[in-house]
Amino acid sequence: MKKLPIILSVTLLFGSVVAAMIWHLSQLQSEMIESTALRTSELYSIALTQFRTLYTSEVVEKARKHGLEITHEYESRDDAIPLPATLSMMLGEEIGKQASGATSYLYSPYPFRIRENTFLLDEFNTEAWEFLTANPQKPYYRFEQQKNSSVLRYATADVMRPQCVACHNSHPESPKTDWKAGDVRGVLVVNLPLNTISAHTRDDLRETSISYAAVGIGIAAFLGMVMIRLRRQSDELAHRVKERTADLESEILRRQKTEERFRQAIEAAPAAMIMVDQEGVIAHANHEAARLFDYTVGTLVGQSIEALIPSDKRAHHPLHRKNYIGSPVSRRMGGLDLLAQKKQGEKFPVEIRLNPMNTPDGIVILCSIVDLTERKKSVNTILEQAKELEAANDLLEEQATTDSLTEIANRRSWNHQVETILKLSGRYDHPVSVLLADVDHFKKYNDDLGHPAGDRALTTIARALLETSRSTDFVARYGGEEFAVLLPETDQDGALAAAEKLRSAVKHISSLDRKITMSIGAATLRTKMKKTSDLQMLEEQLIEQADKALYRSKESGRNRITHFNDMGEI
Repeated sequence: MKKLPIILSVTLLFGSVVAAMIWHLSQLQSEMIESTALRTSELYSIALTQFRTLYTSEVVEKARKHGLEITHEYESRDDAIPLPATLSMMLGEEIGKQASGATSYLYSPYPFRIRENTFLLDEFNTEAWEFLTANPQKPYYRFEQQKNSSVLRYATADVMRPQCVACHNSHPESPKTDWKAGDVRGVLVVNLPLNTISAHTRDDLRETSISYAAVGIGIAAFLGMVMIRLRRQSDELAHRVKERTADLESEILRRQKTEERFRQAIEAAPAAMIMVDQEGVIAHANHEAARLFDYTVGTLVGQSIEALIPSDKRAHHPLHRKNYIGSPVSRRMGGLDLLAQKKQGEKFPVEIRLNPMNTPDGIVILCSIVDLTERKKSVNTILEQAKELEAANDLLEEQATTDSLTEIANRRSWNHQVETILKLSGRYDHPVSVLLADVDHFKKYNDDLGHPAGDRALTTIARALLETSRSTDFVARYGGEEFAVLLPETDQDGALAAAEKLRSAVKHISSLDRKITMSIGAATLRTKMKKTSDLQMLEEQLIEQADKALYRSKESGRNRITHFNDMGEI
């Protein structure tokens, strides 16, 4: 009968332990399912985003340079590959099939034509777009019930990257052409069923449940034995407490010696090292730290770490320190833009290594500090030299593409511009025209007035052609007294009108020693280019036609305009 209260107490205690374990396991299972689902969806989104970025930088850019087109119609074309968004969604579908059954899709208020009305914007998609537009760095997610199954819907912002801006703004089917880097262009949604994760979690927790039950039974049995034998073991327990107290005293002494050796190691370190407690107070600083910050040895201890932060950043540092103490990890921070401040207020660049350590008094942070002043000077020198080299290269490029006398584009620059405009015109079947203009009787002008006067005449004519032509036209010195004008998006009538303005402008130049006129030949092409090899043939054809028209203008009395298409009527 004397043992009955003990048995009842043990039974009650065991029942409480079992109930607590069941409740704890239930909570643990729910938390594990949610955390696993969120982490899986996060990794899924990161994988798709990183694949899309890598595909754009390593495949799309190189493919475009080799003449391939990036389009959603790639399946029906041999010279095309899929758009990054298309291929990343295909990858997402394949991953979902092979693994967790997850699905993913992209949607945007600015879809390409082929993706219009592809996805129905439900309440989640609408709320996700509103949230991610305001918070592009954060995910938006919700746990939902769909057809008797729990599903995590996880959305992240699809942010416009710098390398994608030019393509999206220039693509012929782009619904928006004023994109900027950092704009939210769409939303990536991952739908992750929780059935598989729940099953795996239950399997993982089954062994834990068994272990908990065994521990509970063991604890109950142990407590029962202890309570039954309590009186007989009191002396033995007291003896053990005494032994344990001695052990603790020995452990404290050992830790004190370890801490002292640690402090000696810090003091002997060649780098500046500072130990800071959770309140931001400097607990220890070695001689090198005192030298680096211009303090006398020992005077740094007891001061706030904010004393070493530049005054303009000091007010915000306690919040940063508090956030770091909340989840401390070893990390490196800083570089040429991170500054520290010496005792007299001098700022200098530093690199800092933070190492959290657990001590009996709580967490302390060991900071190692490296002065980057000399490195910054070297970097600045390299940057200045790079700027000088860039300026020299720009000057060489300008000299290579500019006529030294008239200061307008030369023949080399002309050839490059014609090739570029013909590619664009041939791709979209738009007209392009060329004017070849020759100064009338220029040899006689030179012979009568001298070469310096001839040079002034050519310079004046070039300036008149530039001032009279449109901003989209391209004027160049073709050779000698001959000039060429490229007229994009211009048909025959437009070419004749532009040529007449140029002819009239030259005729009415009044600043020269003698009146001067110009004969002009014009040619227009409007041919859809089927392949790149047609480009040189079209360029030669256009120049040849303009040259023949110029020759006809010379034959017909000079100071006039002839279009190649009208030569049959003369």
